[in-house]
Amino acid sequence: MFGYSIELDGTATLQVHLEADITLSYDTADIVAGGSLPLHLTYTPRSSSASVGLVATATVNFWQGCGNCPATLHVSAWTTPMSFTPPLDADSPVRLPISSSTIVLRPLFSVDLGGSFTLSPVTYWRFPGLGGASVALTIDNGASITGGLPIVEWDRAGQTRDVTIQLPNPLPADFHLTLMPVLHWLGTSADIRANIHCIDALNIFSDPYPQGWPIFSGNLGPQYQEAGLDTRIRDAIPNALARDLVVARIRAGSIPVPLLQPPWTIISASANAVPLGQIVFDIQSPIGFFLFALVTDYTVLAGQTASYAIVLTFLPGAPPTVTLSVDPATLPKGAAVEIDPNIVFSASGTATLDVFTGLSSLGDSSLTIQGEGGGVTHATTVNLHVYDFSADVSPLDETIHSGDSAFYTVTLTLLPGSSLAPPAMSLSVSNLPSDATGTLGSASVAPALSPGASTTLTVVTAPPPGGSVGDFPFTVTATDNVNPSGGHRQADPANLHILAGPPPYTFTTWTGAAGDGRWETAGNWDNGVPTSGIGANIPHDAFVVTISTAQSVLYLGVGAGDTLICTATCSLTVVLGIPNGILGNLGTISNSGTITTTDLANAGGTLTNSGTVTVAGTFGITGTVVNFGTITISGEFANFGTFTNECHGTVNKAPIEGNPVETACAPVGGLLEPVNKLAVFAPYLALFGVLAVIVVAGVPWKRREKREN
Repeated sequence: MFGYSIELDGTATLQVHLEADITLSYDTADIVAGGSLPLHLTYTPRSSSASVGLVATATVNFWQGCGNCPATLHVSAWTTPMSFTPPLDADSPVRLPISSSTIVLRPLFSVDLGGSFTLSPVTYWRFPGLGGASVALTIDNGASITGGLPIVEWDRAGQTRDVTIQLPNPLPADFHLTLMPVLHWLGTSADIRANIHCIDALNIFSDPYPQGWPIFSGNLGPQYQEAGLDTRIRDAIPNALARDLVVARIRAGSIPVPLLQPPWTIISASANAVPLGQIVFDIQSPIGFFLFALVTDYTVLAGQTASYAIVLTFLPGAPPTVTLSVDPATLPKGAAVEIDPNIVFSASGTATLDVFTGLSSLGDSSLTIQGEGGGVTHATTVNLHVYDFSADVSPLDETIHSGDSAFYTVTLTLLPGSSLAPPAMSLSVSNLPSDATGTLGSASVAPALSPGASTTLTVVTAPPPGGSVGDFPFTVTATDNVNPSGGHRQADPANLHILAGPPPYTFTTWTGAAGDGRWETAGNWDNGVPTSGIGANIPHDAFVVTISTAQSVLYLGVGAGDTLICTATCSLTVVLGIPNGILGNLGTISNSGTITTTDLANAGGTLTNSGTVTVAGTFGITGTVVNFGTITISGEFANFGTFTNECHGTVNKAPIEGNPVETACAPVGGLLEPVNKLAVFAPYLALFGVLAVIVVAGVPWKRREKREN
């Protein structure tokens, strides 16, 4: 009888992402020295989300038939985020069904999450506790909160609560109203189940817990207390009254969800202190003037100038002038400033701040601009981002022939310490030959940290005759055309060395019109007899061409079906190499004389040699070569066809790629009839013996290899 057991050990996690808007409004006309300032605070919950996850280890044990038990399987299942609007006292509870994707535990089981998660509104408590959503308030710079507890609560979405602060005399430049902590209270409960199903094809086993395996069921409030969060939250709240009321509510079973950024994860009772969030509102005194910059963010190349337009708004009763300055502690290293004018009259209200950066001013800075007038000081901040980079071209020297192209890599690399968001630089090339063109793969490139950002520069030169020849140092410049201050960096000069190129190739094509089949007859060619400066082409038309004298040709192509015969008195020299040597011999070449070429490509055709063939460069074969004479190769030899060396034939090297050279007669060569035949055959018998030993020794090794596989 089959049977099994399953043990599940892990952690269920509940994540809540709650969002809300808190707005502050007031009338600036109410900001009077020694007066009262009514403040209006509005709380509006926004669309939020929650998700449930299970990370566990499942231990499966079978009573019979298990050769590897117990089996340990890992489970990790999460629900997709469930959207909801956080409820307040005037709202109904929010019930979120728990449903996750199915996790298959090979080979017999699957797991998914089920159940529900409920968020209930908490009754609004005016006293002696906090309810709904709530904040504790503090204010600085001599102001104070009047009219009772420094606590604000909301019990419905969009509700506005009023607070009055007492202003000092004289007034400071601004006040800071701090909301901390900001809590949304919820009654929370959860029913989390793990649904484990048997998925065996034979239906031998039944589901271990058809209704779902209970993981947690009940109110989450005690979990806060068990983790010691009631005392930890108490210790994090500076307001003593708010501190005690929050703890009392937690112990009554309610859950405070702190609104903070970044999110906070409860790990264990020994985790760090609770990072309660806070919101700070800046209330500026309208007496005198307001100060701000039209553009607050500027990116500049080191050594260039960043300019900010400063605007001052003068109010009734404002001082006649305001003196502007920049806090020197906020300037980057090596930078200097100039404000024009630094004393601003109410009639104008504008000034320009210029920041002159140095090569050491790299990085990101926030500059504090201060304005002082009539005993009141206001400040605003602007951001400055300084970067620098190097421009490089590689290779620094390139040699080509006129009519050819040269290729370079242009790389822009940010210097260490630079701001990491530079604009794209516009690239330009100068001092190339007047008849050459330079094309960049990308006309603009943003510098990046090492190894940098690159693009390709292609330089195309003019062909001969008449194309420029010589050394041409040229320069690549990268310019900041995005920011008004501009600036650029140049790469070290690179050199383009242009050699005189060969004249344009011309060729003549065999027509056979003269009818005698002779290479030397001009009437057989459409452009005269080939020479060392003219290439030759024998097209695919079953032509038979015979050479009986010394001839030179720039390059030669023999078509399929054609036959080229070099007689014993023939001497043929092919001047250029691949792809302009004997190009693609698709036909038949029969040589009894002498053929000399730079490169020879026997591409699918047949070469029969009874004379001498000399290849100064590469000999490539994809067709057939039969050699009765002498073949000498100075460069590489690649045989991907068939090369047969007949008796008395010689070739000076073996192929480095492809097939070996085949020998068509006895290894000693020729027909040798010695007096002592046994002495002649003895070396071969000894050779056969060695071969036999090698074969016998190799057999056991091959068998061992098969057993291992």
